[in-house]
Amino acid sequence: MTAPHVLVVEHDLDLLDLIFDVLDAEGYRVSRARTGAEALESAQRERPDVILVDAGAGGADEGVRSQLKERGLGDVPLLVVSGEGGPQRAARAGAHGFLAKPFDLGTLIEQVASMTAR
Repeated sequence: MTAPHVLVVEHDLDLLDLIFDVLDAEGYRVSRARTGAEALESAQRERPDVILVDAGAGGADEGVRSQLKERGLGDVPLLVVSGEGGPQRAARAGAHGFLAKPFDLGTLIEQVASMTAR
């Protein structure tokens, strides 16, 4: 059985590395992107099971969901992580979940697990 694939989109390299390491240790296959454009490219190359996106990484606005749909990826769950906005803004962007920065790593793992049915 193949491990679920999580695409992490985060502009802060230290936080990107931390999230990558935590999810990798939990047994997920993890890909990284620093911008929304990189994320769309990566998602098209290898379809993720969930996309974790930082709202400040140029990818969590309402346009990213439509761009994913245009590429046949509209059903991929989107988890928005942000220090700004809130769950309502994430919902308007078509996200399935929201984590406010700073967040608890256990909560991150729980949300990713629920979105990948682990």
